[in-house]
Parts: sequence; C-alpha cells; structure tokens
Amino acid sequence: MGPPDLSRAIAPARAAGCAILLLALFAPGVSRPAAPPADAQEFSGVLLPGMTALIKSRYKERVAEVPFAQGSRVQKGQLILRFADDQYRVERDRAAALLERAQADFDRAKQLHEHHDLSGQEFERAQTDLKLARADLELATLRLTERSILAPFGGVLAERHVDPGASVDEGDPLLRVTAITPLRLEVLLPETLLARLRSLPVLQVTLASPETTLRLVVRKVPVVVDPASGMFPLQIEVDNSRGRLVPGVSCRVRITEPVRARP
Repeated sequence: MGPPDLSRAIAPARAAGCAILLLALFAPGVSRPAAPPADAQEFSGVLLPGMTALIKSRYKERVAEVPFAQGSRVQKGQLILRFADDQYRVERDRAAALLERAQADFDRAKQLHEHHDLSGQEFERAQTDLKLARADLELATLRLTERSILAPFGGVLAERHVDPGASVDEGDPLLRVTAITPLRLEVLLPETLLARLRSLPVLQVTLASPETTLRLVVRKVPVVVDPASGMFPLQIEVDNSRGRLVPGVSCRVRITEPVRARP
C-alpha cells in the first residue's frame, strides 16, 4: 500500500486558513494602520531676516572710513561707510562763504532800495544772486552728503566687502545690512494642507539655535501653489525686538490646534 495522499487533506485546511485571515482583516474593530495624524507631521523651515539691504557703490572712488566691523549692531541713520570727500568739503565751505557774501550784499541792497538810493533792477539782481548762492550751497551740501552711506534701518552689518583705503568701481558691493526685527519664518508645505490652514492654526516652531520653541498663529492663507511640486511657501512675521533669535537658522515646523474664534 503506497503513502497516503496529503493534498486532499491540505487543500481544505488552506481554504479554512484563508477564510480565517479574511475574517480577521474585515472583522469589526480591526483596521489597517492609519497614516500619522497631521499634528505629527513635521516640516523643515528657516528663519529669515524681514529686511536686508545690499549696498553697492555709486562711484569709482576710494573708501575713507568703515567704522563698524562685520557682525556689529547698527542703528538706523548711523554712518556705516564714507568715501573720500575732501574735495566736496572744500566746495561746500566755498559755497557757504559765497552765500554769506550774497546775503550781506542783499541786506545792503535792501536798505538802499528802501531809501530810494538803489534802482529796482539792481535790487532784483541782488535777490537773484542770493537765490543762486543758496542753491549752490544746497547742491554742494547734497554732493558731500552723498559721500557718506547711512544705515537704512537698524540691524546687523552682515557683510563687509571693503576696508578703509580700498578703491572701488561703480556697482561694486560694499556692505549688507540685515534687520534683526522683524524676522520671517518661511516653510514649504504640501497643497493638501491648504484647507487646514483656513482654520488659522498655530505653528509650533522649534529652532535649531538657540534651542527655542515658538508658537506662531497663521493669520493669512497663501493663494499660490507651485503646480510642478504641489508645494506652497508659508511666511509668518516673527517679532525679535529682544534680539534673542538669530536670522538664518533652520527650524522644524508642526501644525497644532486652531485658534479659538474671537467673539
């Protein structure tokens, strides 16, 4: 008698096993692993300066003074670079002296004209000379002022490309000033999150340096999505009036609970 045929016994067992597996997959209370909740999704972002200004030379000239080192704090209106200006100072002083003389001539002409000792034509000439002298002084002062570059806003001297004594050409980069506050958080998000942003959620932002966590409210939803990547940039202003945050650092961004509606 040959060995028993096991295929007939195995086939019913396999069928029963498949049935049990299917029942287990679709039984109540049993489901496939769900995607991670949106609160658990993290995105890479960066903290950028709200304003930055690259200052280039308007002249082919020699640099006379750069009072601040790279990385120094500067206030709006502070002198941050001065070109050689000896010639322009002389022209300004000469124009001031000519204005002083024109003013004296006009005052004398006015007295003579009031006493009828000077013709109207000569008095008008004295008036014209005074106006021209004032205009010449204003022009000379403007030319001298343009030799000095002032900080356009308060911040940090982020880049310094020249030193005193350097010769520069028109268009050469000189300095870059970067604002300390406000800063700007920028993060790329997928278009699938647009609907969620309409509820004005809070972003939990963890900075790489210094190790700080910020909570920022989304107050405006972007309206432009890149069709190629399906991503859109989200930008939020960040107050840094205390100067604790560093522009340029990377961060991790997570969307959390929405803000309660205001009454």
